[in-house]
Parts: sequence; C-alpha cells; structure tokens
Amino acid sequence: MARLAEALNRPEECDEAADAIRGLIEKIMLTPGPKRGQLEVILYGELGTLLE
Repeated sequence: MARLAEALNRPEECDEAADAIRGLIEKIMLTPGPKRGQLEVILYGELGTLLE
C-alpha cells in the first residue's frame, strides 16, 4: 500500500497507479449517511488485491 501511495504522489507514475486502482473497482455505491452532509461509500471489486 505504501508503494501505491508513493506512486500516486509521483507525477510520472500517477496515471499508471490510478489506472491500476480503477481496474480493481467494479462498482461504487453511494448512499446518504446518518447525518446531514455525510455519505456512505461501498466499493465492489477486487479489493483484496488492492489492500494487499
């Protein structure tokens, strides 16, 4: 995860890292949170791969 964060902060690697993340996420579900202004986000896809 640290390598990914570093890649996202380097302009020459940022696009490639962002594309890799997009490839792991199949669907994003947004729903209103319990309080005004809050948002709950659920990501579907190969999240295990992302977190490894």
